Amino acid sequence: MKQTVLLLILLFCSAEVPAQDEKTVDLDGIEVRASRVIIRPDGRRLIPSDKQKAASTSGYSLLNKLSLPNLRVDEVTNSITALGNKGMVQVLINNRSASVEDMLSLSPQSVKSVDFIENPGLRYGTDVAYVVHIHTLRAVSGYTVGFNGLNSLTTLYGHNTVYGQLNRGNSEFGVSYNSGYVSRSASDYDEQSFYHLADQTVRSITRRNVDGKMSSLNHGVQLKYTLADSSSYVFQALLNGQFSRIPKNSMTRELQDGTDYTLSHSSNRETSSSPSLDLYFYRALGKRQELTLNVVGTLIDTYWKQTDDEGEDYRYSVDGKTYSLLSEAVYEHRLQPFTFSLGAHYSLKYTANQYSGNVESLNHIHTSSGDVYGEIAGSWGRLRYKADVGITQSRYRQDGFRDRFWMFRPKFSLGYPMTDRLYLSYTFDTYKHVSRIALTSDARIRQNSMEWLVGNPNLQPARLREHQARFTYQTPRLTANLVGTYRLVPHSNMVVYERTNDNLFIQTQRNQRGVSFLVVQATGRYDVIPEKLIVSMNGGINRFWNRGDAYTHTYTSYSYGASVQAYLGKWMLMGIFDNGWSWMEGEGVGISGSVSSIQATYRIRNGSISLHWNNPFQAHPRSLKSEVRSSLIQKYITTRYRHQGNMVSLNFTWRLSRGQKYRDVQRTLQNKETDAGILK
Repeated sequence: MKQTVLLLILLFCSAEVPAQDEKTVDLDGIEVRASRVIIRPDGRRLIPSDKQKAASTSGYSLLNKLSLPNLRVDEVTNSITALGNKGMVQVLINNRSASVEDMLSLSPQSVKSVDFIENPGLRYGTDVAYVVHIHTLRAVSGYTVGFNGLNSLTTLYGHNTVYGQLNRGNSEFGVSYNSGYVSRSASDYDEQSFYHLADQTVRSITRRNVDGKMSSLNHGVQLKYTLADSSSYVFQALLNGQFSRIPKNSMTRELQDGTDYTLSHSSNRETSSSPSLDLYFYRALGKRQELTLNVVGTLIDTYWKQTDDEGEDYRYSVDGKTYSLLSEAVYEHRLQPFTFSLGAHYSLKYTANQYSGNVESLNHIHTSSGDVYGEIAGSWGRLRYKADVGITQSRYRQDGFRDRFWMFRPKFSLGYPMTDRLYLSYTFDTYKHVSRIALTSDARIRQNSMEWLVGNPNLQPARLREHQARFTYQTPRLTANLVGTYRLVPHSNMVVYERTNDNLFIQTQRNQRGVSFLVVQATGRYDVIPEKLIVSMNGGINRFWNRGDAYTHTYTSYSYGASVQAYLGKWMLMGIFDNGWSWMEGEGVGISGSVSSIQATYRIRNGSISLHWNNPFQAHPRSLKSEVRSSLIQKYITTRYRHQGNMVSLNFTWRLSRGQKYRDVQRTLQNKETDAGILK
C-alpha cells in the first residue's frame, strides 16, 4: 500500500527520462538492472530506443526526445538551456566539447548512450550546471556526406549545415560548413520607469518601440583530422573558424516624459571572427590506466559600434581582441572497487579593448587560472560514492588593479538504493563564482538619457556552496525524481544603483552580503504505450533571498511543463510546453517567456522532413518580462518578439553513407573560449 501511495505522489509531480527493461549487466563492478535509464551518483545514463533515433534529425532532436529534466532543448535556435538558471550546460560528444555544427551533423543512429550528469565533477570546471555526454560509435571505413537545414516559412530565419566525413582505417577526415541568417522587425518593447530625484520628486518615463529592423549573418568552417586505434590511442586536431556580422540594427523608440512626447533613434553594428585550434591526445596505459591531454588556442576579434540620440547624441565604438590558451591533463586508474583520477587545468587570457567616441577607455586585462584535483569514485556495498578535492588559484591584472584568489574546493556525492526502485543521493559542492569579465572593465557606458552602466575592476570572486538531495523512483515504464537544491553565495558581486547630484543613475556591481536560493523540483516520465506514446511532466517552486548592503529582497516563483511524444510508423508527433523560468538576482526580477511547440517528423529514404510550429495561436508571445526594485529606480519592462508568434519552420535532413563500419572511440577532455569581454 505504501509503495502504491508513493508511486501516485511521484507520478503526480512527475516528468522525464526513458523506460527500462529487466535484464542484468555488470557496470564498473556494480551489478544493476540494464535499462534505458541507469541511475548513477552524479546523474544517469540514458539509452535511446531505435524509434527515438530513427525519428531524430540531429543531436538536438535526439536530446529533445529524451526529455532531460530541467533542460530546454530548442531545435529551432539550436540551443540548450538550464531552466533553473543554475549555470552553463556543457555538451560533449565522445568527451569532446560539441559545437553547433557537431550536433547538427551527428548521426542519431550512431549514438550508443547519453550520460546526463546532474552533479558535474571538478574536471568540468566552474559554473557548469549540467553535462550532457553523448557516446557514439566511430566509423572505420567508408564515407558520409549530409545536409541539415532548418528555415522558417513565416519569417526570415534559418541555419543550414553541410558536412562530409571520410574514414580510412585509423584515420578520419571531416569538414563542415554552416551558415545562419536572421532578418526581422524589432521587438515590441514597453518600459515604464520611475526615477526618484534628489529633490524628492519622482520622474516617470515611458519607452516604447515603434519601428526598427534587426538582422545578422554568421558563417562557420570546421576541419577535423582524427588518428585513432580506439583500444590504445586517439589523436585529434580540430581547426575551427566562426565569423558573424550585424550589418545594422536600428530602432525608433517613443518616449513619454510627463506630458512631453519625443522620438529617439538608436543603432548598432558588429563584426566578429574567431579562429581556434584544438589538439587532443589520449593514450591507454595498459588495461586499467589512461592519460589524456588537451590544448586549445583561440583568437576573438570584435568590432562594435553603438549610437543613441535619447536626450543628446551619444556614440561609441569598441575594437577588441582576446587571446586565450586553455590546457588540461587527466590521469585515470580504474582500481577495484573504485576509480582514481588526477587532473589539472591551466588557462591564460589577454583582452585588449579600445573604447572610443563618447566612451574613452583602453582596457588591457590579463587573467590566468589553474587548478589541480583528485577524484575517487566507487562503491562500498550498496553505497555509491564520489569524492573530489581540488585547489584553485586565479590571477587578475588590469592597469593598476591586481588580484590573486586561492580556494580549497571539496565536493562529494553519496548514493544509496533503498530498494530496486527507489534511489537516494546527496551532493555537496563548493566552487569559485566570478562575475562576467565585461563587468570588471573600468568603462562607463550610457544606457539612456538617465542611466549609466559602470564596470568595477575591484570585484572579488565569491565562494559558492551548494547542497542537493535527490530521490529517484523507477519502474520499467515510469521514472520520477524529486530534487531539492540550496545554494548560498556569501559576498557575491551584486548590483548597486546610485544617484548623482545632477540626477543621473549609475548601475554598477560590488561585493555585498550575498545571495541564496532554494529550488524544489519534481520531474518524471511515463511510457503510456511503450515505444509508442510517452508523457512527461515537471513542476517546481523556487525561493530567492538577495541581501545587499542597503537592501534585502525575496522572491518566490513556480515552474511547470509537459510534453507528449507519439510514434506512428514513419511519423513522429511531439508537443511541448513550459511556462519559462522566473528568478531574482540583486534588485532585478526576470521572467522568461513560456515555450510551446508542435512538431511532426516523417522519415524518408536517407533523411527526414520535419515541420515545427512554435508558439501556436500566439501572435505576439512574450519573450521576457523584467523588473527593477531599487529604492532609487523602479522599472517594469515587457519584450515581445512578433516573428516568434505562430512561427512555422521546415527542417530537412539528408545523409548518404557508403561502406561504413563502426567501433568505439575515446575522448575525455573539453575546452573552448567564447568570451570577448566587451561591455555593451
